[in-house]
Amino acid sequence: MTQTEENGWLRSFIALSILVLTAIPGSAAQSNVVSIGDVVMGTGNNTTIPIMIYDATDVAAVGLNLRYDPDVVNVTGAEQGDFTFWFVFDDSNAADGWVTINTFMMGGDLSGDLIIANVTLESAGSPGDSSQLNLENIVLADQYGDKKEFVADNGIFSIQGVVTAADAIIALRMAVGTVPAIDEADMDRDGRVTSLDALMILQAAAGRIWIGGYPTGS
Repeated sequence: MTQTEENGWLRSFIALSILVLTAIPGSAAQSNVVSIGDVVMGTGNNTTIPIMIYDATDVAAVGLNLRYDPDVVNVTGAEQGDFTFWFVFDDSNAADGWVTINTFMMGGDLSGDLIIANVTLESAGSPGDSSQLNLENIVLADQYGDKKEFVADNGIFSIQGVVTAADAIIALRMAVGTVPAIDEADMDRDGRVTSLDALMILQAAAGRIWIGGYPTGS
């Protein structure tokens, strides 16, 4: 590809980035989807991502465990989300690979897309390592203590090398078929490499997201 062609692709990239919104997990079409996204980051880095309830219906209290492989990732902190009356983060078992979050509201229920907590993840392994981010022992309840049905949408934490804008250009070439596609470039795991995957890599390289669609503070 010539320099002129690459510049043309980059201009197309910029236009595409204006149109494409951060994707919500497909399971979010259901009610009370308790979700944590996928994260891809480098060794020794950290980021903060939300644990969400998508399409919540009359929820006032949440309790859950987040389980992970401590050789790959550590949970180093958590901050209160939309349940603002009471929040407890128990990290006494963090070194063993799980933490507990309990939080609730007073005076009514919440509905819509809600943040349970913003958790800080720190990579502890090496490039190529990965860990499940499993949401377990989940309890949702309304203001009267009645339990709510829910769906769990777990994530995956993966450690890769440094992502750059050059990786985004390569992924775009894969999307148009000028170079062979590889599984590692399929960021949204839909079984193919598309311009959306390239856009996600570009945004990650710019520090705007970690793969999985969540903003980073770094």
